[in-house]
Amino acid sequence: MTITMTDFFNWPSLGYLGLIPFVFTLILTSVGITLPAISPVQLFIAYSACILSFLAGTLWLNGEAITTGATAQGKTQELATGNQVTNKSASIFSNVITLLAFACLLLPTPIAIGGLAIGFCLLLVLEFKWQLFTGKPAGYKMLRVVLTAVVVSCHVAMFGLIGR
Repeated sequence: MTITMTDFFNWPSLGYLGLIPFVFTLILTSVGITLPAISPVQLFIAYSACILSFLAGTLWLNGEAITTGATAQGKTQELATGNQVTNKSASIFSNVITLLAFACLLLPTPIAIGGLAIGFCLLLVLEFKWQLFTGKPAGYKMLRVVLTAVVVSCHVAMFGLIGR
């Protein structure tokens, strides 16, 4: 059996590969290794802010799809009336989360790490509340939960490391 680059770089693989910088900077911090230009903690915060902003952008895109009734596969989504997200609320929350991520780059380290962890949790809660997993590939919802749990755990661990 031959594994091609296309097989390797599918969405679950890319999700798990995205954890590497979180874990790598956590390890560097835990063993006290510093980098010439930036501390591993600041690198952790910067990467976290980038990923949170990227995911917030997908919230906006998903809000657009639900507002128009479309999915990635071009099918119509049926949602409960009370749970339908509007384009306006999706874009507002997308921008709020992105601004939170940016602000964390300017805040003291403990507050930044906590704020970013809260941002990842908030994003996942909104995806569940607005039923944004409808029409996604099988396993996507579980992948998002697992990845968010690992990312938030890394934030908790980093918070513990900087407090010692």
